[in-house]
Amino acid sequence: MRGGTGAPASAPASPLSESAVARVAASVLRFLAQCHAKHIVYRDVKPDNFLFLREEGGGGGGGGSEGGRGAKPSTPSPIRATDFGLAIRHDPATDPPLQSRTGTPVYMAPEVVLQNYGPPCDAWSAGIMIFQLLTGDLPFWKGAELSKLTLQEVWAGVLHTPIDLEGGAAARLPPGARDLLRGLLVRDPKLRWTAAEALEKGAGWLAGGGGGGGAGAVGATAAADAPLDATVVARLQRYATHGRLKQLVLTRLAEDVLGAGGEEAGGGGWPAAAPSPSSPPPLPPRLASAAAAVRSLFAVYDTDASGGIDAGELAAALADRGYDVSAGEVAKLMSRLDADGDGSVSPAELAAGLVDWSGADSACGGAGTGLTSTDGCGGCGTGWAAAWAASTFDELDVDGSGTIDVDELTALLPPGECDGADGGGASAVRAAAADLLREADTDGDGLVSRREFEAMLCEVGNADRLALYDGRLLGAGGGGGRAAKEAGADGEPPPAGGGGALRAVRGAE
Repeated sequence: MRGGTGAPASAPASPLSESAVARVAASVLRFLAQCHAKHIVYRDVKPDNFLFLREEGGGGGGGGSEGGRGAKPSTPSPIRATDFGLAIRHDPATDPPLQSRTGTPVYMAPEVVLQNYGPPCDAWSAGIMIFQLLTGDLPFWKGAELSKLTLQEVWAGVLHTPIDLEGGAAARLPPGARDLLRGLLVRDPKLRWTAAEALEKGAGWLAGGGGGGGAGAVGATAAADAPLDATVVARLQRYATHGRLKQLVLTRLAEDVLGAGGEEAGGGGWPAAAPSPSSPPPLPPRLASAAAAVRSLFAVYDTDASGGIDAGELAAALADRGYDVSAGEVAKLMSRLDADGDGSVSPAELAAGLVDWSGADSACGGAGTGLTSTDGCGGCGTGWAAAWAASTFDELDVDGSGTIDVDELTALLPPGECDGADGGGASAVRAAAADLLREADTDGDGLVSRREFEAMLCEVGNADRLALYDGRLLGAGGGGGRAAKEAGADGEPPPAGGGGALRAVRGAE
């Protein structure tokens, strides 16, 4: 996540409103859940490391999007994480526990102090930060007392001081926030809520974050049930976390699926089916329904009926539907969706980014619709999606060797992908293909086996949950649509709780 640019603005004395803290908490927990799903432990959760993308005004309301200066703020600013200097890759299933005491002492989890920890340490730190933003104090000490303590006394408090969520500074905590903190501030990391669990179990209070609604501020079930047009940005954010190889393969898969869609396929820019050495089974009804839904959405977004959606059309369509997405963010989404680099998004490219491919697997029973969350689906399994994965592998394995090598992966690279200092010669092509291969070559033998390919394509983990991504839909009364985005503003700096530690940063991109 990228923070804003410019000098930090000074924070006023008034605290953040409860709804603003809930919105910040949801953003922080989503960020941590995404990190943990990718086996990254952040290790430095504290207010100073989370910045408003643009200035906000009036008790944690919102600053406008990019645009004219001096207008009244209208929409809440997204929150961005910064300072990844202490972040570390760590898979608790295969790596030994972390041992170094790292981070800011008052936010350290007990197991960090004891030098035996993993991803749950971030959830504890998030709980400390949320408590601080709501009350202006830390759970164990008042600010004035903290300055007099030695490091050993701070750690003793983290390890042993009882956590009172009923009296003192916590007496006025809203019930939903208190329940969330009870789940996060648990000294035993095995019993503590994970960031993903906190998003789900604390969804009721976290949804009070005003403009942070949509798939990002509600539980996974609600996100899964939301209409496609209300989850587009969350889905595109999720797709952007995939590696380049997976994105290209999913685009190829989408071309095959849309081409196999029967009477509705073809025409209007929809591609025909590509031949494959092995034939997958017919499309399950769930996926046929998903393809139809994406087809309808594409027709609406493609306002000039050119068969492609350019950046202007995507920005206008999202704004018209109440999404708060800056021009810079639209450009980033376009760069990930536009697999062939031609400057526009084709129907297949849009489908690759929006459809829950494993969620459409017939092995998922009643849970998979192709446009619902993949929560609990369990990957491609042995059903339709597994068959399509095998078919796509056979397409790429041109020589039938049972593996895919660098030369065979060049077939996936679109024209212009390999343009480089040498004019796009053979060395640039091979280097780009080698980058693709490394995404799936888990055993490092320089080849992608069928098992590695299917693991890359079919893996469904926590990172696929829509609840981990900010829906970016403006809340009711938040000022929606294109008019709100064009108004834009540089408002007053936002207030901050906890001694003014959460700061605004001028500038959006």
